[in-house]
Amino acid sequence: NTKTELQRVQQQLRSAEIEHARLQQRLHTDDPKIHQERMAELQQVETNLQLEKRRLHQLNQESRQRDMKLARDAKRARLGELGSLGQGSGSLRVLKQTEWLQAELEVLQVKNRLLEKQVRQQEERLVKAQQDREGLSIKRQSLEDRLG
Repeated sequence: NTKTELQRVQQQLRSAEIEHARLQQRLHTDDPKIHQERMAELQQVETNLQLEKRRLHQLNQESRQRDMKLARDAKRARLGELGSLGQGSGSLRVLKQTEWLQAELEVLQVKNRLLEKQVRQQEERLVKAQQDREGLSIKRQSLEDRLG
């Protein structure tokens, strides 16, 4: 009983060693075509990473510009430079300006939430692309070490 169990375990070990060797061979292949494919994949990841960085920078820049415009508009509204929002008494005009600004604030808050969500998504994509890049860099270095 123990002898047959030992033989079964030895057979499983041999099978595992064969599978391990097969997987190692697939991983460490010196095939130039596979090397080129991996290099192309690495270049694609690097390109995507650069595109995501530019997009994130553009989103941040647009956000800053929007904030500056809002600050200017708010200042002008306080100074009464946005034009006549209503005719009549000063109180009525102030009330209408307040309502208009409140509505504008709500719209901007919705837009801000959407932009924050986009930024979070892009940051997540950027982290993933960086992780992919690191993994491919390790693979590239390994291939380069083996090739020469």
